Amino acid sequence: MTVTRPSAHIEAMVCGYARNTRLTKSLVMLRAFFDESLSDEDGRDFVLAGYVQTASVWSVFSDDWEAVLNDSPPLKLFHMHEAFSALNGANKRPGTRFYGWSEEDVLAKISSLADVIQRHRPWSLESRMSTKSFYKVCDSIVPYDLRNPYLFCYFGIVGKLAEVHREMGITETVKFVFDENDEASREAAHFYPFFKKAQPIACQSLLAGTPEFLSDEDVKPLQAADSLAWHLRRAAEERNKNNPGPMWFKLFPVKHYVHRFTENDLAEMAHKMSRLEGIEEARARPSSVVLPKLRVKSKKPRGER
Repeated sequence: MTVTRPSAHIEAMVCGYARNTRLTKSLVMLRAFFDESLSDEDGRDFVLAGYVQTASVWSVFSDDWEAVLNDSPPLKLFHMHEAFSALNGANKRPGTRFYGWSEEDVLAKISSLADVIQRHRPWSLESRMSTKSFYKVCDSIVPYDLRNPYLFCYFGIVGKLAEVHREMGITETVKFVFDENDEASREAAHFYPFFKKAQPIACQSLLAGTPEFLSDEDVKPLQAADSLAWHLRRAAEERNKNNPGPMWFKLFPVKHYVHRFTENDLAEMAHKMSRLEGIEEARARPSSVVLPKLRVKSKKPRGER
């Protein structure tokens, strides 16, 4: 049986580029968390977060992450919410991923994986919003199929990344990678072209093609992004302000960038959506037929008329 190295999945993403570009190509690994337990008073935050590093670093990271997973007791896949549940009694329930583990073993695995993140120094981003504000501002304007904070937060990440890359002098495009089982991200990708057209030129130039959807079992950095998003969502809760989670102090080895949507930001985004041709037809009902016909109302440059 042929065993595929975890790093091979990273190398496959950039194999079509020239060698120098392959080494420096930035890959953004994103995961989302929406905590339904947050109260209306808290605004019920939606959080999209992820890590950014070059393909060459992610390649080594992936093999190191796999090595920690294989250490005794071995683990096939790491999800932070499962590990946290194990610390709260799920390790005694048959059928759970951490069944039979001691609390010490769970904490040791969490700590060793956090060390991998810290050692490879990815920088991190998050985009968040109050879903209460989102529906207050956008519900009557945004098309039926786009009444989900996911896509807005996704482009919040893109905008922040464009800003950071300008500051760093990075001009090449980046590749965005999502977990293939994340249905919200797949839906977001369907409408990606419309939102891309509505973005500033600096953001558009950052985007290459459409996002990729890959297995987090294969693409190890997605498991790290899962841990980041879980901790950020948890840390936002008042009851957890003094205990944000077991990985917290190792999750930000370089710098963390935050984009938070205010109600004014949401109103501006909704206004852009209102300028899509065909918006009236798309507002009130599911629009798998209508939305592909939408396009941003804009004047063509003089030379393109």
